[in-house]
Amino acid sequence: MLTDEQLAELSVALRAQWAVLRRWLDTVDETAATEARSVLDGWTVADLIAHVGRSMSALAACEPAPDGTVPQTVGEYLGSYTASADVITTVTHELAAKIAAAPLAGIDALAATAFDRLARFGRSDRVVMARRGPILLSSMVTTRLIELVVHGDDLQRSLARPGSASVGRNAGVGDGPIDRAALDLVARALLDG
Repeated sequence: MLTDEQLAELSVALRAQWAVLRRWLDTVDETAATEARSVLDGWTVADLIAHVGRSMSALAACEPAPDGTVPQTVGEYLGSYTASADVITTVTHELAAKIAAAPLAGIDALAATAFDRLARFGRSDRVVMARRGPILLSSMVTTRLIELVVHGDDLQRSLARPGSASVGRNAGVGDGPIDRAALDLVARALLDG
């Protein structure tokens, strides 16, 4: 388990990454994005936008785990995505259709619920029950950070914006959808396995 300070650092990074990605998405023409193909096979940009909201809703769905519950690692949690790829795609397409009239407002609502849930868990790390099983709260926050960074890059590449680097802050080239501190935390998490 992480210390209170380490969990707070992850939580701040998640909020910062969300803010950077959302500011960047404000410049996306929502109507054009509905039809634009993304770099992910079978997904539109609207699907990717919906998916970042859905990824935040996974945090909102977490509940406290019973004492003594053994959590899975970040690697085990992420490894479960492969077996669920078809379900993830279906749920993403359904959410994109549901929020099609106002996709950014739709994902804002999902993120607000997620951040509210994170705040209600408090400052201490603990095992939570996520959609994919038990995981440390800090690990869950890390997986949400990974989702936002990876799909922020997918969105940037899908829209192929000239002069916009994927990394926003301190990148030196344009404003992108990825916060530098979040990228560093994600790189560390993936290297640590």
